[in-house]
Order: sequence, then structure tokens, then C-alpha cells
Amino acid sequence: MKRKTLLLCILSVIGLVLILKLSTTLFVEPWLGHRLETLFNEKSEKYQIKAGHIHLRFLLSEIKLDSLLLINKVENDRKLSGRVTAIRIQGINLFSLLFQKKIAIRKLSVSEISIFGQLPHSEKKALPPIMPMNLRIGRIVLKKIDFGLNEPALAKAYSLQSGALIMYDLKIEKRDTLSIRLLKRIDFKADGFQTLSKDSMYTYQLKGVDYTCKPGKLSVKEVVIHPNYSKKRFAELHRFATDRMDGRFSNIVAGGFSVEDLLKSNRLGSSGIEIGNLNLIVFRDNRKEKLHVVKPVFQQMMYLCPVSLNLDSIHVKNGDITYVERVPQANHEGSICFKQIDATLYNVTNDTLYKKRNASLILKGDALLMGKGRFNVLLKAKLYDRLHTFTVKANLSHIPANSLNPLLSNNVFMRITSGEIESMNFYFTANDLKAKGNMCLLYHDLKIVVLNKETGKSSALSERFLSMLLNSKILNSNPLPGKKVRVGKIEKDRDPEKFLFHYCVKAIVSGIQTSIL
Repeated sequence: MKRKTLLLCILSVIGLVLILKLSTTLFVEPWLGHRLETLFNEKSEKYQIKAGHIHLRFLLSEIKLDSLLLINKVENDRKLSGRVTAIRIQGINLFSLLFQKKIAIRKLSVSEISIFGQLPHSEKKALPPIMPMNLRIGRIVLKKIDFGLNEPALAKAYSLQSGALIMYDLKIEKRDTLSIRLLKRIDFKADGFQTLSKDSMYTYQLKGVDYTCKPGKLSVKEVVIHPNYSKKRFAELHRFATDRMDGRFSNIVAGGFSVEDLLKSNRLGSSGIEIGNLNLIVFRDNRKEKLHVVKPVFQQMMYLCPVSLNLDSIHVKNGDITYVERVPQANHEGSICFKQIDATLYNVTNDTLYKKRNASLILKGDALLMGKGRFNVLLKAKLYDRLHTFTVKANLSHIPANSLNPLLSNNVFMRITSGEIESMNFYFTANDLKAKGNMCLLYHDLKIVVLNKETGKSSALSERFLSMLLNSKILNSNPLPGKKVRVGKIEKDRDPEKFLFHYCVKAIVSGIQTSIL
């Protein structure tokens, strides 16, 4: 009798479970899917959603949605469309939901998210509260995110390939609105991200991005700055002479880095940033009209940065930088390049605490000038100095003098035919007003010819005469036979319309002029 009673109880429980499962599958789950669609579709004028099958697993406190589609209500409208392959909610706390009036979830997973189209333009207005009750999610995992979005009103476009995002310990109070400040800790990675500059002149690309909040490390396989127009077309699209940059930065690692601080507090800090390889080509067509505006010095640019900077160091392990310029009347471009750059920038900060502390921005580096002569430089700039004073100490090892012809021939219409630079050492102090210092330039057998601006040749009678006159004034060696070494004087007023590179080059040229004349 007892065995029959026990068996009957077991069969009753099994039957009840089967009835519950059957009713859930046939009625509750379809109703929930329909209810989800109705709630969204009735409120949206432009879009509607189509939900896949919902699976309820009471014993596991789990809800799973097979798919979710975002569809335009207007036919032939390409504004926005999206798809989610699966949504899974795990570890739902029913006690908190029923008795504490708050939602507590252990994990939310969303897989294969695809969103493409045009973002609607909306004016800024107060955002409504996100949730009708408090919400806490231990972990949100978004996998395989792909999107391609554009904003025609702002001439912007964005795309992301194979992204993944994990958000930890998300807490939303009843009255909270959507804000980046809700994020506590995140991890993310992506195969690629791409966007356009505001003027559509450049395409910016990030490849192989990987960030982990613990221990706070960001790595990027490659950053690309790609101009969307040729040199000629780029110049035509600008009224004034403008730098055109084409750059690639690869194998970038930032330690002690916090994306959360950057997003929530506008603070950019790192214990050290390393750039494995850098390749940058800058072109400027100076045949265009010049825009006469006062340019801030490099210290001011750092202080005025809208982001709070606190970078211990930035190290470029291997880099090539080339500056190309086309001047009026020149038939070809002139250029100067630095190869095999190994440089470190220390104390990159705009923290106002350094107004009362003795600290300096420091640049240490070496490179091959024109790919041949070893060039070492040390720049120091005291932080928050009233006149933005900085010092430069540098030396250049042996280099054939004619290595400078790519710069001279198409900029000052001269060409070095012979000569060797044994070494060049200089030191100068510069500020907002002037640069002053000394140079020791050792060279021998220097000879220069003057070039015709139209033909680029030196064979005509006028150019031969000018070349003879110029060489008669130039001292062809330092030291001259039986003489002491001459020390050149560096002295140059700052042009407030130019940046640091131009200021330093002109100061160095003043020292060269007083050394050879």
C-alpha cells in the first residue's frame, strides 16, 4: 500500500512537472515573446522588433531568447537594422524580485550582435530613468559585435569588426538615467575599429585591440592614420597650407591604464606606453596661402588639453619620420627624414600640482639623420615655467655633407657637391621669445653649387658665377689649417606662427650659418 502511495506521488509530481513544462512551452513562452514585441512596437514609430522563441528554465533560474531582429517599419528605408542571435539570462534571484522589488542577475550573455545603417539625428534632451526598479547584474558578456553606422548630419561614420565586451558589477538605481558613469569595470577586445575625421579628410583605424581592467593593460596591434585624398587633391581642398599626415603605429602597449577613468573622469594616465614601430610621413604644400595665426608652444598645447594627462613615459622603440615640403617655384619636393628612431618622452602631464613642484618634461632620443648620421638629442622643459623655457642638447656623428641634398636642392635651391661633416654638437636655451646657444660644427672640403629654380641645374653662367661667389665666402673647413676650432652662435627669434620643429630647425640653421661663414 505504501509503495503504491509513493509511486502515485512520484507519478503525480512527474505529471505536474510535465504539465507545467507543456503549458510553459505552449502558452507562457509564446506569450512572453509576443508581449516583448508588443511593448516595443507600440512605442516606436520607425522600428519594430521580432523576437525568437523564449525558453524558461525555472530550476536553473534562467531565461534564453533564441534571436532578436530590429526591422524598419518603413519599406526601402535604410536607416537602421539589427540582429542578435541569442540572449541568455542566468542566475535570476526570484526572492529579490518578489519581496525586495529589485532585479538581481548573475550573468547576462548576448551573442552575435549586428547593427548596420544610419543613426537618427536627435537633439539633446533630458534622458528618462532606465529602470522602474533597482537592477544589479554581476556580469554582462557581449560576444561577436559587428556594426557599421553613420551620422549624415555630423558627417561621421563608425564600424566595428568582431568586438567583445564584458561589464562587471553593473548597478542601476531606480532613478538613474543612461550614463557612462554607470560602468564600474570593463574588458573589451576587437579585431578592428574604423571611423572618419570630422572633415572626412582622414580614416582612422584600430586593429587588434585588447583591454583588461585587471591589471589595467591596453594593447593595440596597429593604429592607422590614412589620408583619404592624394597630396595634390588634399592641398586643393584646403585654402591654406596644411600638413597632410600618413601614419602607422604598431605593437602598442599601455600599462597602468584605466579606460574607466578616461570615460568617467576624463583622466588619461599610464605607468608607461610603448610603441613598437612608428612610421609617419608629413607633407605640406607651401605654395598655398599661409594662415597667419599665433600657434601655442608645445607646453601650452599640453596644459590646454581637455583631458587630464598623467603619463609617466612614452617610448618609441623603432620609428621613421619623414617631413616632405613643396615650396614656391620648386619643381620637386624637398624632404628631411629621421630613421631608426629610439626615443622616450617622460613626465607628460598637465597636473596643476606641478606649478609648485620642480619637474620637467624630458625627451631623450637618437636616430639616423637622412638614414646615415647618428643624431642624439636631449630636450628638457620645466613644467609650468612662465616663459615656457626649454633646453636642447644634441650631437650629430659623421655624415657625408651631400646627404642633406634632398632638403637643400628643392628648398633653398643649392646642392652640396663635396664635403664631410665630422661632427656637430650644440646646446641652446629657448623660450617664448628667443633661442640662444652655441654650436661646434667640424667639417672639411665643403663645396656648394647654386641651382636654377626652373631647371634645377647649375651649368648656366649665372648659376656658375653665384656658386663661385658663394664658395668664396664659405669657409670650407672647420678648423681651417693652422687655426683654432670656430664656435658658431645660435640666436633666433621665435616665429609665433610656427611650432616646435620649425623653431628648433631655424635655431640650428643660425648656428650652422655662423659656423661656415
